[in-house]
Amino acid sequence: DKLMAMLTTQLGLDMEDLHWNGDSADVSPDAAFLTLNDGWWKQLLAGGHVVNGGLINGGVISKEHFFAAYRAMPAKYFRSGRVVWAMNPATKISWVEAVSNRATGAGDLALLGADAVSKPMGFPIVDVPSLGDGQVVLADPQNFIAVNTWDVRIRKAAEGKSAVMNDMRYYSVFLDDDPIIEELDATVAIDGMTIS
Repeated sequence: DKLMAMLTTQLGLDMEDLHWNGDSADVSPDAAFLTLNDGWWKQLLAGGHVVNGGLINGGVISKEHFFAAYRAMPAKYFRSGRVVWAMNPATKISWVEAVSNRATGAGDLALLGADAVSKPMGFPIVDVPSLGDGQVVLADPQNFIAVNTWDVRIRKAAEGKSAVMNDMRYYSVFLDDDPIIEELDATVAIDGMTIS
């Protein structure tokens, strides 16, 4: 049970990373993994509404970035009541820091962890560790779909020189996976924003 829990936890982390950061044109050291699919971030930049964060406030995270994203989203998609901001924890902390630097009551509340600070423009923040620093998405999370096959195979290898010499077992998981965005028009990405 413990081994399967570890295996499934790592598979979940890897799948989240691939879903967000997959890029069939990637040439980084992680290319063997990331080139499997085009992930949600690449799909957002190719077909969703994109706010160029580098052109707002000198690129430094500010409320203007969030207002620009809000204005870029067609109003009809707010009706679901499920729209959220998705960002990594470092970007979230930079947002809180930007608000806390204001010489207003909101600045003091940001330092105290007030709920309003965690809801820019009334929409909650969802932590997505796989997103890069300064990358923010405004969307309904149910719009992001991971399509997996039912045929998931787990293979164990305890034979071979590497396994024998290291007294180890190697496990591999095989499955088909495709991250899709159901309605690209219902998404906004802030790209090119810098965080402190």
